[in-house]
Amino acid sequence: MEETLLQLIVLTPFASVALLYLARKALPPALAGLIANAAVLGPFVCAAMLFGKIPADGAITTTIARWLDGSVLDVSFGFKLDALSYTWTLVVTGIGFLIHVYSLGYMKGDPGF
Repeated sequence: MEETLLQLIVLTPFASVALLYLARKALPPALAGLIANAAVLGPFVCAAMLFGKIPADGAITTTIARWLDGSVLDVSFGFKLDALSYTWTLVVTGIGFLIHVYSLGYMKGDPGF
C-alpha cells in the first residue's frame, strides 16, 4: 500500500499534464482548472495517508524499473521517501494546491487563461 501511494505522489501530476495537453482544445477552462487542482491535491492526500507509516530510522522505497541487475552492480529507477523528504512533500504539495486554487480565481475571465 505504501509503495503504491509513493508512486501516485509522483505519477499523478505527470498523468494530468499529459491529459491536459492532449485535451487542451476540447476541455473548457473550468474543467481544466479542476483537473489541474486535483492533480496537485491528489499527491497531498496520498502523502497525508502515509502519515505515521514511515519508520523513524528508515524509509519507504519502491522500484519502478531495473536497468542493470547483477551481482556487482544494481542500477534501478525508483522512489525513496524518508522523514525529511516526507515533510517537504507535504509542504510543497499543500502550498502548491493553495497556489493553484488562488491562481484559478485570479485568472478567471482573463483572455490568456
